[in-house]
Amino acid sequence: MAYGLRYTLTQALRNSSTLVVNIYEKDYTSTVKTYQPTSILLQPNSSQEDPLGGIISSQLNVSFLISTQDDYDNFPDLLNADDRKYYVELVNIVGASTNIKWKGFLFNDYINLPFTTANQEVNFVCVDALSYLKYNTYSALEGNTNGITNLLSVLNTALYSIGYDSYTYLYSCCSYFAEGMMDRATSTDNEPFVQTYQFRRDFVGLDYFTIVDNIVKSFGCRLFQYQGNWWIMSINEMAGTTNYYTKYLLDTVVYLTESGTLTTGISIDPYSEGNVHFINNSQTKITKKGYSRLKVTTPYSYAKNYINDGDFKQYTNPTTAPIGFTAGLSGTGSLTVYEYTDDEFNDVRIQQSGTGVASFKTTGEIGALGYLPKMGNYNGTLSFRYNLYSTLGYGTVGICNLFVRLFVGSNEYRLNSNGEWSDDVNTFITIPPSDPLIGGISDRRPRQSYSLEIPFGKNTLNNVDIAIGYVSIGFLVSTASSLFRFNNLSLTQSNSVFNGLEIQRKLGTNEALLKEIETPYGANYPELTVSNNVGSLFSSSLVKLQNWYRYGKAGTYSTLTQLICRQYSNIFNKNLATLEGDLGISESTNTTIYLNKKYAVVDSATDALSYNNKTFMANRLTVDSYGDRTTSLQLLEITNTDNASVETIKYLGS
Repeated sequence: MAYGLRYTLTQALRNSSTLVVNIYEKDYTSTVKTYQPTSILLQPNSSQEDPLGGIISSQLNVSFLISTQDDYDNFPDLLNADDRKYYVELVNIVGASTNIKWKGFLFNDYINLPFTTANQEVNFVCVDALSYLKYNTYSALEGNTNGITNLLSVLNTALYSIGYDSYTYLYSCCSYFAEGMMDRATSTDNEPFVQTYQFRRDFVGLDYFTIVDNIVKSFGCRLFQYQGNWWIMSINEMAGTTNYYTKYLLDTVVYLTESGTLTTGISIDPYSEGNVHFINNSQTKITKKGYSRLKVTTPYSYAKNYINDGDFKQYTNPTTAPIGFTAGLSGTGSLTVYEYTDDEFNDVRIQQSGTGVASFKTTGEIGALGYLPKMGNYNGTLSFRYNLYSTLGYGTVGICNLFVRLFVGSNEYRLNSNGEWSDDVNTFITIPPSDPLIGGISDRRPRQSYSLEIPFGKNTLNNVDIAIGYVSIGFLVSTASSLFRFNNLSLTQSNSVFNGLEIQRKLGTNEALLKEIETPYGANYPELTVSNNVGSLFSSSLVKLQNWYRYGKAGTYSTLTQLICRQYSNIFNKNLATLEGDLGISESTNTTIYLNKKYAVVDSATDALSYNNKTFMANRLTVDSYGDRTTSLQLLEITNTDNASVETIKYLGS
């Protein structure tokens, strides 16, 4: 796929530079059409009224005139079904330099045209396509779901998939580290996302927008586009004296390119020529009452399936076990994979026609755990759909044995039909046969359901004191003429003693003033040996990350959730200052007025409501480069200074 330049819209700016909207069409190779713009406005789409982490998308609003038949004949096809048919870049040309200010795609859901025969002003919207991530789902094809991946790789996969037609970078501006990580003192290259790992199963079935949003929320960060690149910035650290960044090139594999410190401070002063100042007497100070109590909660939830490729969709040929499984065949034993492209699941059949055996199991053993999940923490449930017949027809039944194995250290245990763990290697469970069919067997799709509760954690019987270990599931057909066909193999965590971690910080006595925030990832289960809850964070060697700290500040916190609660407490356990207005400038010495800057104001008031000595971040704004102004600006107070709030920890009961 290649894009060719299709349209240009050019505005000459007051500072002698030129603003150009370049619109590229997929597979286009002909002449370029020029339209005359009447307005080019850039704005982020912040949905929050508070300084909270999450994704902030942006849009480019372009208006231009059409009057001739040629204008109509060359008008973009904005009602086509291809969301990426038209790629857009907003660039600023200064002398011989061309600087990208924004990237995205024409939004093709509607056309806004006046109903008139005179000259028409057309308005269309371009989007940065972050919302397109909602249509891409994380799948088991990313790799072993019971293996780990670092968060930087997940972010790279998501953001690179948006499909911009030029090099795009990610700036990681967060300096929260856990014990054992390398931090900025060793090198400014070091940041947390490349050193923080999660199990891939945490993400399977989620769309990439949700995944990215969950990651940045869990670190108290915002993600947005600035000058055509993606930025992840820690909200509180923006208010600090030193802001570090690590820059990565997004590609099929992410590459580190540089690191250092940012210059982000902008002061809004009384008017003088060329400075940043309010206009139209539009500025308004808004102070909201803060909260005496702040509550940050992270749930203990569990993966949809702890068996890799339980839908059997990853296979190389119909007679080879799918990825993550091992087959053992001898004599007349056979294995067949049935593909159903329009179904959620493929089928697997193992059969013994006369001699030998046919076995099928999840790949992994003691010392080479492979695709096995580590389970624990109360109960699990194994389920699948199946047919089990004898090929000898009516009056006979098929026989298939189920093996549930648990590896605890160097010991192996097997589950018996009484729900007890045994160290007898000959222990198995017999699967009930399907009802015999008159007139012979039917090798049809599975229709019978099977479910087995498996005791884990302390809820065990016999032999194992605490059943926390790696689980293997296997099936064996060794009786002549038995046929076992099944699909939708699933292992889930049924329940747990606790279902969430709640961190509360209190400053003041008014119990009614409560701010509640949820962070999806970062809470370790209170028992260190339990690690299968979604959102557990690990090092590359599968050690649980704990004792988190903020680089350059005192204090350590057992979990990331506690660190983020500390940071949000600094913001919300006090009155909240907001400033709204219009600025008579769109560029400063630190380039565009935008979300990646921190702001200070000069306030003539000196009373308790003075905004002097406060630090703000931009939440909403509209950049009008042609008018050299920034309108509808909303600034929210942030701080990186610790208050005296008191922490309490509560584990939420199931």
